[in-house]
Amino acid sequence: MRCLNCMQIYDEEYGVCPHCGYVPSGNAKELYQLTPGIVLNNRYLIGTALGVGGFGITYVAWDQKLEQKVAIKEFYPSAGGIVNRSPGVANVIIYSGEKAIEFEKGKQRFLTEARSMARFSGHPNIVHVYEYFEQNSTAYIAMEFLEGKSFKDYLKENNGPIDCNIAKNVILAVLDALKEIHRAGIIHRDISPDNVFISPEGVIKVIDFGAARFSTGEEEKTMSIILKPGYAPPEQYRTRSSQGPWTDVYAVGAMFYRAVTGVMPDESVNRMVEDKVVPPDKINNEVSSDLSNIIMTAMALDKSLRFKNVDQFEDALLKGEYSDTPDKVLSRRKKFRIITVVASLIIFIIMISAVFSIYNKKSQKFALKDGTSIEVWLPPSDNITDEKVADQKYSDFDELISGFKKDYAGVDVSFRTFESDEEYQTALEDALDSGGKDVPTVFDSTYLDLDEFDGDLDKLDTTYDFIDLDNSRNIMDYYKKFKDSDQVPLSVQYPLIYRNEKYSNSNTTETSNSEESDVVIDYDLDTVIESGDYALNPNLLLAKDSDISSDKTIEDFVNGECLYYISDTSDYKEIQENMAGKYSVSVVGDKRIKLRFTNLVSVNNHVSDEEKKAGEILVYFLMKEKAQQVLNIKNNNGVPVNSEILNEYYLNTYVELKDIGDLKQ
Repeated sequence: MRCLNCMQIYDEEYGVCPHCGYVPSGNAKELYQLTPGIVLNNRYLIGTALGVGGFGITYVAWDQKLEQKVAIKEFYPSAGGIVNRSPGVANVIIYSGEKAIEFEKGKQRFLTEARSMARFSGHPNIVHVYEYFEQNSTAYIAMEFLEGKSFKDYLKENNGPIDCNIAKNVILAVLDALKEIHRAGIIHRDISPDNVFISPEGVIKVIDFGAARFSTGEEEKTMSIILKPGYAPPEQYRTRSSQGPWTDVYAVGAMFYRAVTGVMPDESVNRMVEDKVVPPDKINNEVSSDLSNIIMTAMALDKSLRFKNVDQFEDALLKGEYSDTPDKVLSRRKKFRIITVVASLIIFIIMISAVFSIYNKKSQKFALKDGTSIEVWLPPSDNITDEKVADQKYSDFDELISGFKKDYAGVDVSFRTFESDEEYQTALEDALDSGGKDVPTVFDSTYLDLDEFDGDLDKLDTTYDFIDLDNSRNIMDYYKKFKDSDQVPLSVQYPLIYRNEKYSNSNTTETSNSEESDVVIDYDLDTVIESGDYALNPNLLLAKDSDISSDKTIEDFVNGECLYYISDTSDYKEIQENMAGKYSVSVVGDKRIKLRFTNLVSVNNHVSDEEKKAGEILVYFLMKEKAQQVLNIKNNNGVPVNSEILNEYYLNTYVELKDIGDLKQ
């Protein structure tokens, strides 16, 4: 029989496993744990619990399909009485009310961790995930079982500083793993010695993606406080914080510091008050001054003084020479600041009168009367509602118009919702057919036949006056092409080619991302068309002379029935969710596929001049930072048309789409 502790085979007549000494009892170690011997997902034979954390239980298991030992992580938040389990019963008990909502949110974060890990399973320094699934009213991750010890245990066994070269090799492996993670726009946020594993063969593995989040580079309320004291930078102690690759850089630097000094670095929040961290070369004379400078740069309290990314960190380690320190950089900055402040004061004095003149003219032109009322209609597919979810203080619509309301508090803005896009389109066309009196002030006009409703839509002069002042690149490009347009896009879809890296087809000479071959993601449109092995998004805007055609759809691509999928960013999230770790993507810069502007909004031409003006100004604010974050970052409507949000947030979040910033058509 198979031992449910070490998963080796032994003769059951002994009653005890001769390999590990386990005595089968038929019961779990704790009443709330799964009973050893049950099978999950018709595949995994569950054994004893390996460990219990605040958010889950990890079991040893036997994969009956691959015939190997694996680890199974179960989502089971033990704190706060959110969930329970009756002895011997697999299903978890989920309490109602707020605890049920909290459980569901936690489960979704758990599955996000699974998707994050699955994307990087091919990397030698990242723990491999086989699959993730939901069962027993909770969720599970099946991953490789790691033999060996954590870096934390290794450091504890050595009881002091370890050899600098050994520490350097561990750190370089961790940095290589983080390069892959950051390239996908994800930050780990929990790098520490207990989340770095060393196999008996000396292979380094980064584990536990429970704290991982997409890197937005922005201050946001939802970036929760998750940290390890001593390894977390100052920004991780704040709920509203700018976190990114530099956050993981600090943690790796702190881990390096602990390894070569034997001293746990002081918490970063304490260092902000009084920095007592001593450079490593002052503690351990085997640490060179260059290496000490590298570690202290990685651990800089001010993120602007750290290495900006792990590539810079790795480059400094490989070169071995590094004379800069945070203190030296600060000293240079102070000298430069004195010069620039003097120059700025002179320029300020010269320009201030001109600024006040422009401001006064702008204030008069864009003023609105208090008491003005406008109505907004948006279809359900825009993903905007006026409902407050759970404990949220504001609805999506409240956040969408918050910039406008801040400047025009006296204007009343109402919002109408619809059950379906079909209901929305019928209501809008009926209102327009009635002569415009029932048409809202601002509405999504994406699907309207503009020729049929010529004269019903306003020309948006005030909106474009604002756009001219902001000089938003995407909007300006659109405006130049359609100067007389009575629509403004709030999102844009960029052409992409997706490739299935796990695809196998005997009819094609191409090899996908097997263990023996490297991933090739620099494929162009001609290569894909010549292969003939592709699906096509029917909504793409193709040039008239385009030679692109296919009867295959996204379903065929996801199901592994073709190698490529020619589409755009509208399918990006669906591909991410359904093909985590199985796809690569390339931005298409080819005139045969055009940019596709979406979420087009218009203003009713039949309302009063004041209401029309208010509508035009609201449309402008829908292209501002806050509204674009709600529309296109939070609710995934498309790529932001606001160039600042595009470059600073969207492309920093979805790093594999970074070439969008250089695409011009």
